[in-house]
Amino acid sequence: MMRIVSVVALALSALFVTDAFAQPVIDGYWDDRYKILAVQDTQTGFGDSNLGMVDYANGSELDVAYGVVHNGVLYLLLAGNLESNFNKLEIFFDTGPGGQNRLRGDNPDVDFNGLNRMGDDGSGNGLTFDPGFGADFWIGVTGGGSPYRLYANYAELGNPGVGLYLGNTGAVSDGVLVDGNNPFGIRVTIDNRNIGGVTAGFGPGIGLDVRTGVEMAIPLSAIGNPTGPFKVCVFINGLFHDYLSNQVLAGIGGGGNLGEPRQVNFGSIPGEQYFIVPLSYRISGTIELREFGGVIARVPIVYELRQGGVSVRSGVLYTSDAGQYTIPDVQSGTYDVAFKASHWLRVVVPDLVVTNADLTGLDVALTNGDVDGDNEVTLFDFGALVAAFGSVPGDDSWNAEADLDGDMEVTLFDFGVLVSNFGAIGDE
Repeated sequence: MMRIVSVVALALSALFVTDAFAQPVIDGYWDDRYKILAVQDTQTGFGDSNLGMVDYANGSELDVAYGVVHNGVLYLLLAGNLESNFNKLEIFFDTGPGGQNRLRGDNPDVDFNGLNRMGDDGSGNGLTFDPGFGADFWIGVTGGGSPYRLYANYAELGNPGVGLYLGNTGAVSDGVLVDGNNPFGIRVTIDNRNIGGVTAGFGPGIGLDVRTGVEMAIPLSAIGNPTGPFKVCVFINGLFHDYLSNQVLAGIGGGGNLGEPRQVNFGSIPGEQYFIVPLSYRISGTIELREFGGVIARVPIVYELRQGGVSVRSGVLYTSDAGQYTIPDVQSGTYDVAFKASHWLRVVVPDLVVTNADLTGLDVALTNGDVDGDNEVTLFDFGALVAAFGSVPGDDSWNAEADLDGDMEVTLFDFGVLVSNFGAIGDE
């Protein structure tokens, strides 16, 4: 049993530590840090690519939206295919109050005025999003030619707004764009090899398990520096931004291509034709378990996130052998963070502000000697240690909590630890 527990502990240690500072690699392929944000539920009316080439595709589909925010950057993989005939991948972001629920016709002239081709032409039409979605920013991606190049454009919606040609790159590149104006350092690349996902047609489909497509790194500063979860609407459009496909994320629930963008109203389609990006970060650092010679990676450590004196989240983590830990998926906010291990006193680090970036370097040291787990080192701990004195695992008197130094027996060394910390009280 001890061996099984050790293996599990070490596996959990790897889970919590190895990706603490990692970020997705921009290469058009899925990364294990990604979360699924939306899955396609409709066959593609723009052709099912069967070429299996990294650059050229003979069909367009949106199968899965994967994403994660790391250190102030949105990493987004829109898995599927983008046909190499300059079909358009249109990405709209709702990152703050206001925005355009119905696209106006006076947005920046970008991509040969393609953005305004979807907006109001003066007759009161214009692409309309779901209720509650107000577009603030747009990124457009398209590709083709020989040799193949991928092109990206950007706009902050409004008048005057900002419209930029970001630049171009090749397939399966590192996403760095050249020959454009890219003040934010947005990166984009494509891997068009997918031959799975949804099939051709207008009925229900499912896009799970596709892991290649258009991948992007978008600094949050490029989309208004959102401080909470935000919405994204993605769809594939025709060459001149003038014929909207049935490939939308989130999906339309089956059906044909939507056609003229100015006549499309997502609010009239069941469900929500957007997905939400949760804005969460990681807290990481090292934990020192004082006066302990055992394997720290095997020691479960209870953490707690508190706001206003109220626990909003708790859990158990395992560190690496060097004591490194990570608490993932922490929402923006101000927290008191508490740490407590079995026979160590609780430490609370107050007033930690988590916003727009991972919080690193939160190092704590826990005081040893709390045999009875009441968060104080007292005579009760002394009594528990006396009762277990001289024991080893398997003895009737064995008490793992009394083995303060982790050498698998209760000896005078453990008494020494308790004496040195006698009277200490942990944080509440």
